[in-house]
Amino acid sequence: MSTQANHIGRARERGIVIGTLPSGENNSITDVSGVHVGHESISEGEIQTGITVVSPHAVTDENALYFYGKYTDGSGGEMTGYSVMDDFGLLASPVFMANLLSVGRIYNGAITYGFIRSSGLSTSGGWPPIVMGFDDRVLNDMTARRLTEDHALKALNGASSDNAEEGNVGAGVGAVSFGFKGGIGTSSRVIERGGKTYTVGSLVLANYGSYAEFLDESEANPPENLYPSLLGVVATNAALPSPVLDTLAAGAAYGAADIGSVRKPAGSYQIVSFSTGIAVREPNRAGIYDLEFAPNVSHAELRQGAREATTEAVLSALSAATTLTGSGGRTAHSMSDEMIGKLIRVANG
Repeated sequence: MSTQANHIGRARERGIVIGTLPSGENNSITDVSGVHVGHESISEGEIQTGITVVSPHAVTDENALYFYGKYTDGSGGEMTGYSVMDDFGLLASPVFMANLLSVGRIYNGAITYGFIRSSGLSTSGGWPPIVMGFDDRVLNDMTARRLTEDHALKALNGASSDNAEEGNVGAGVGAVSFGFKGGIGTSSRVIERGGKTYTVGSLVLANYGSYAEFLDESEANPPENLYPSLLGVVATNAALPSPVLDTLAAGAAYGAADIGSVRKPAGSYQIVSFSTGIAVREPNRAGIYDLEFAPNVSHAELRQGAREATTEAVLSALSAATTLTGSGGRTAHSMSDEMIGKLIRVANG
């Protein structure tokens, strides 16, 4: 079953503007050329969960490899595939987000998708796939394991280059953040440098943060998220090598942390970054390529863009999320304008 988030407004629609860099046309990760996003959601009583997938290209495109980076911190989450991609520094698989007990089935779905594209999946081709897992047990009965390989394929087949859905959608259906309803959020930034236009976009799953971090605990009695985590994907059309993409992923982590405080840990962070600026095509069996990367002078601005876009993506996730009652009758309420305002004051220092 596929459901669509009931938007109450993106962060920009509430007048929220973060940072100084301009946003892209749709203020979404899909502003980065080639990027496609898909969601598959289940919202049925005790089952409140789903899948979100971000692909560096249309799922029907021929096989290609992309430079890749990552940032991880904390515990409580899972991410498959990164050790192989650390060896090669290249990404071929779409990036999936799903609850922890469904990671194996989504992994199988990604492998099936890979075989549909190509009869052979060598590790030098960037496989095995990336599946990021998180804990959504506050609102979802994870033990039911309702997500299947077919759900992963549906999310892929429904991926598009204009998908900017936010809130209670895909993997964000069962998310809880800062004691309120969390979810999916996205944003982008544009940098002009040397006559070229670079775009950096961020998509997050906001399932992190503690209500007690920066708010008066007497104001509400929210559901406690014992295993908080922030999942994210950062994409850019700037041609960057893997070490620089690592810094973009770290910049995104800083952007997410800008909303929290130092009083309590915000949870685990799993962030993947990639560049669509260079697509390495497998048919070149010689393995020798003449690559031209974006100028070093652009790196600091791209990191700033990743940070600003991620901060806004988190706020958009919370702004768009709607009140939901799930497993065990627990309810996560949407954030009011007043609560969003408190988050912005923390983010802006």
